[in-house]
Amino acid sequence: MQFIKKIPLWGWVVIVVASLMFWQYLSGWALSGKLYSMVLDNLRKDQTSAVEQLSKELKISRTEKEKVKKEIIQIQKEKELWKQKSLQYEKENLRLKGEVDALEFKLHQVVVSSDPDALILDINKYLQQRGVGAIRKR
Repeated sequence: MQFIKKIPLWGWVVIVVASLMFWQYLSGWALSGKLYSMVLDNLRKDQTSAVEQLSKELKISRTEKEKVKKEIIQIQKEKELWKQKSLQYEKENLRLKGEVDALEFKLHQVVVSSDPDALILDINKYLQQRGVGAIRKR
C-alpha cells in the first residue's frame, strides 16, 4: 500500500491512460478479428452462391446444347429427305420430258390425207382398234 501512496498524480494519469489504450487495443483487435471473420463468411457465401449460379447456367447451357444438337440432326435428316425428293422429281421430270418428246415426234409424223374417203377409212380403223363402232359414209 505504501507503494501506491508514493506514486504521484501524473503517474496515476499515465497508468490510467496506458490501461485505457491497452483496453482500446485489445477491443480493436477482437473487433477486427470479428470483422475479418464476418467478411470471410460473406465472401464464402458469395463464392458459393456464384458457384451455384454458374452450375445452374452450365446445366441450362448443356440442355440447350443438346436441344441444338437434336435440331441439327433433325434438320440434316430433313435436308436428306428433300434431296431424295428432289432427285425423284428430277427423274420424273426427265421421264415426262422423254414422253413429251416422243409424243411430239409422233405428232410430227402424222400425215393427213386430203382425200375424205381415206380419212374416213383411217378413222374407222382407229375406232375399231378402240372397240367403238365405225363411221359410215352417207
